[in-house]
Amino acid sequence: MIDVVIVEDQPDLAAALRETIEFDGSAAVVGVCHTLGESMDVIATRQPTVIVSDFRLPDGDSADAMPAWLASSPRSKILVISAWTDQRSIARARQAGASAYLEKGPQLDALPEAIAELMDAEGRHARHVTRPRSAAPIGGGIGSTAELLGELASGATTTEIAERFSTTEREVRRYLNSLRRIHGVRTRAELAMHVPKVGS
Repeated sequence: MIDVVIVEDQPDLAAALRETIEFDGSAAVVGVCHTLGESMDVIATRQPTVIVSDFRLPDGDSADAMPAWLASSPRSKILVISAWTDQRSIARARQAGASAYLEKGPQLDALPEAIAELMDAEGRHARHVTRPRSAAPIGGGIGSTAELLGELASGATTTEIAERFSTTEREVRRYLNSLRRIHGVRTRAELAMHVPKVGS
């Protein structure tokens, strides 16, 4: 399980980020902070795998806090989300220790994939399972989609779904998130409600 701390001053956006991050079951939000000051103790205590942070917060820029975050939680990876996409802001974030930078808006749908790629780069989270030639690919047809959603409705984890379909966790995450976007839902439970529709 990937532990995530969110640093975002807008409560509604923080709640939406939490739903997106936790959607496929591979990550859990262990703290939500609305200021940089609040984030210091939370990050030091929680030691998250990933810190998802806005760039500009009411009490400063996250780039100014990143050295302290990494000093108190050295294993953490920092992923910045911001409406500020100018090269200066991106360069400041990267120089301060950010591993990735996403634009607020449509790119936020790719947040789970971005977190997974950070973990893949570390070689700490990716699980590669050889797929037998007889296995149907994820999303390869209505039947396989219905089966996947059935597994989701039963409470199966991303790891269990990957093993059931003889594929990788990363492929499962990508497909679940594409289904989430197609059906316009935010949570696993909402997507699981589409099982009868997809399977009919």
